[in-house]
Amino acid sequence: MHKRKFTVKAQLHKEQSQEIIDYFEESRTLYNHIKRETFYSYKNNPNFKDNIHKTHLQNKYDILARTSNSIIKDAIGTYNAIKELKKYELTQVKGKIQKLHKVIKKLDLIIEKNIQAIDLNETIDLQKHRNLRSRLVAKKKKIHRCMQREKRLLYELESGDFKICFGTKHLLKRNLNKFREQRDSQMSFVGAKNECNGNQLLQLFYNPNNNQFDVRLRKDFGGFKNDKVNGYVYGRVHFNHHKSELIRILKEGYSPLSYKIQKKNNRYYLICTFEIHRENEEFLTRNSYGTIGVDFNKAFITITETDAYGNLITTDKKYYRYKQGNKTENDFNHLAHELVKRCLDSGKDLVIENLNFKRTKSKTEANSGKKYNEMIHSFAYRKFSNIVEQITFKNRVWLCKVNPAWTSWNAEYKYCPLMKLNIHTGASYVIARRGQGFKETKVR
Repeated sequence: MHKRKFTVKAQLHKEQSQEIIDYFEESRTLYNHIKRETFYSYKNNPNFKDNIHKTHLQNKYDILARTSNSIIKDAIGTYNAIKELKKYELTQVKGKIQKLHKVIKKLDLIIEKNIQAIDLNETIDLQKHRNLRSRLVAKKKKIHRCMQREKRLLYELESGDFKICFGTKHLLKRNLNKFREQRDSQMSFVGAKNECNGNQLLQLFYNPNNNQFDVRLRKDFGGFKNDKVNGYVYGRVHFNHHKSELIRILKEGYSPLSYKIQKKNNRYYLICTFEIHRENEEFLTRNSYGTIGVDFNKAFITITETDAYGNLITTDKKYYRYKQGNKTENDFNHLAHELVKRCLDSGKDLVIENLNFKRTKSKTEANSGKKYNEMIHSFAYRKFSNIVEQITFKNRVWLCKVNPAWTSWNAEYKYCPLMKLNIHTGASYVIARRGQGFKETKVR
């Protein structure tokens, strides 16, 4: 079975969900206070136990067991997310140090050769020599800062004492009211698969008459723990995406439903997280029929379709708006839906490259070239890949990610001259063949 988490977001309008908004405004400060208390208890106590702390919160704040459980899971999730971020930062710093060591060693050799030339009364460019010495000093200062950063990260990971400012340090130094608003801007309601409608605290009920979801939220903060008459607030939301999957989960109960109420720019949102399950038999495409390969490039993608034997059938080229925020994301959605439609019509798997620039990013230098650095640090491919993964999984199209190494090289020297293809179309052809299991040896 394959599982994938999805998140949908809907606005809570005041005319439909005023009760929920009022309760959120009354409770969010206390909720986040308890969450921070739980976070620091978990961070400072190596023998932290969920059940003991849950009982403590219930007695101290007079809240339900399910509410305290949600707060604990929310706080522990925040702590673990910070821990993973620190691990990622450590790998990036180590990569930078490794690259700087190589650069410093190279500069040392050049400077040493220049000094030997001066001793032999040979002519050298003194201005370039001085620039090299200045550059060497700058690199040594930079590697010292990176090594200090590495020590701090290692200490934080070993001790578990992560430095964090809820609400961001930037706002804390500049605007206290905005800092508090940001710090207390959301509440979480963690669900469980065995609970009614996937969540005890906040529940959705689909209303086919208006094609919307009725919302019922259990009030807890403010002395409503045992109030069964006035212990609920109600509202209504409309989800634009994954509505049918939500209805199915509410009927069959195969996934927990976790929610967040968030305030952002004076608007209120309900965020729902759930899982979609797929068995292998549920996918509607096969690579035995052929594949559709995609090569991702700046501002366009190339598409190649192959048959069952890896022979080229058709090629195509699609453009998207590059580095234009939401417009780029909208184009990615359209492209992903077009690709999925092609796969469903032909019964063929979709194949893309498994690009990962995490290690490469840490080793980029200022003199590596503007275009190269822009490509490496661009979020475009990651955004495109995430959108394609979600839409293919939802529509039961099998997505295959292949190793991107030497795709363009093999295309240029093996297929492009023979088949009269350009380098990008040739690369998408190599990608499509790799999705079928064909292997090309590296051509020299």
